[in-house]
Amino acid sequence: MWMREQGVRWGAWLFWPLFFLLTDGRIHREVEKLPQFFTRFSLSTVSLPSFLSERAKRELDAIAIEKSFLDEEFVPLVVKRLRELPWVEEVSRVERNFPAKLVLQLKIRLPVARVKLFGQEFVVDQEGIPVPCKYYRHVEKLPKLWGVQKLEDLRHGAYLAKKASTRLGEHSQALRIDLSNLFGRKSKKEAEIVFHFGEMTVEWGKSPLSDFTYLPEEKKWRALRRILSLNKAFRRVRLPFVVDHMIPVEEK
Repeated sequence: MWMREQGVRWGAWLFWPLFFLLTDGRIHREVEKLPQFFTRFSLSTVSLPSFLSERAKRELDAIAIEKSFLDEEFVPLVVKRLRELPWVEEVSRVERNFPAKLVLQLKIRLPVARVKLFGQEFVVDQEGIPVPCKYYRHVEKLPKLWGVQKLEDLRHGAYLAKKASTRLGEHSQALRIDLSNLFGRKSKKEAEIVFHFGEMTVEWGKSPLSDFTYLPEEKKWRALRRILSLNKAFRRVRLPFVVDHMIPVEEK
């Protein structure tokens, strides 16, 4: 009697795991077919930062995931579609919360400068990656890069533009950064980087990302900030030769 009861108990223990093992896949497939899980999943409720344009919002809204929310391919497909957006730098997190809530964490490309390439206007992010201007607002307030000959020039220009925005404030909105002589392409004797503030020209010198610079970068930014605060009509300023007690300039 004891052996029979024990056998029944062992049979019960084995029955339920085998039942779920054999039916779990079928149940999962049936659940996936429920209307609340198999819908045209939209990202229209995702909130975006204010510096992105309506065009960016519309393209995000247009993304439709034709997969069940429970499908194992759902999350990889969401990540793939988001990475196709040029203003998305990284998809940091995609999480499904039951029953049908999607949690996203995106890293957006921050514009630091603008540039014209191949006849089209772009903004440039902190890494020097160009993105069409149509995805951003108020791009006219960004420093402008000029004289770009290679895409690698954008990294140098983006670095300077970002620094200018933080060091020079509103003065950076009128800034045009000339990169045409980067690495001494035109002349080894002339400044590699030249800033233009309206009619004032500022010879910066070598790119801060170069292996060798004549003066510490922070000393140049302090001197430039002091020059701009004087509100004088300077024609040309040579920052490579600035020292703390003297600013050689040519006045109009």
